[in-house]
Amino acid sequence: CKIYYVYVLKSLKHDFHYIGHTFDLKTRLETHNRKKVRSTKGHAPFEIIYSETFSSRPEACKREMHLKQADGNIWLRNHLKENKLW
Repeated sequence: CKIYYVYVLKSLKHDFHYIGHTFDLKTRLETHNRKKVRSTKGHAPFEIIYSETFSSRPEACKREMHLKQADGNIWLRNHLKENKLW
């Protein structure tokens, strides 16, 4: 049984964040930092500032979509600010 992650990256150079999902968090961060992801390559390098774990890919995808929509994104930004991560 694979574990899936929803993660938030913060650019170390720009005021930019990215929300995604993966089953291998370490490798995915390396892929972003090697500028191999079209939507993030102009903002590398990154650090992971938040992640959640899920027992299935559909659950992770659902959560990722929620965090990208208005209500979820407001919650996420508030959560990150409260924890001094953004």
